[in-house]
Amino acid sequence: MKNIKEPIAISWVDLTNNQVEIEKCRTNFNSLQKISFAEFIDIGTYILSLPNPDPHFQPQYLHLYRDLRLLPDFIYKLEEIDSEWSKVCKILGVNIKLSQENKTLRKDTPKDFLDNKLRKKVHSLYVEDFKKFNY
Repeated sequence: MKNIKEPIAISWVDLTNNQVEIEKCRTNFNSLQKISFAEFIDIGTYILSLPNPDPHFQPQYLHLYRDLRLLPDFIYKLEEIDSEWSKVCKILGVNIKLSQENKTLRKDTPKDFLDNKLRKKVHSLYVEDFKKFNY
């Protein structure tokens, strides 16, 4: 990644030239900002029950393991981004500050919406992630 001159992230427009698909992405994103976490988990539960579920909802271990072998050299956790990002920068030999974009409109915290029932539901959906990534 050090020698890449072009931007790594691409915009929705770069992802598809189909304006209908771009509008679906925008609508979905706007809708997801307005639903509760419980509703989001219900949507995820349904999507994961489909024959070919959207990879965005699939457990992460499915993308990061082949058989019993972890593919990447490092796993960084988003909830530890402040300390983890400095490690990434050191490996890459860069000094880049992170900006925050698409910040949630919600003011509540996980304690406000993650009761025991919902916690168990999330755990059952992603049990292998909890095991493999030490949560």
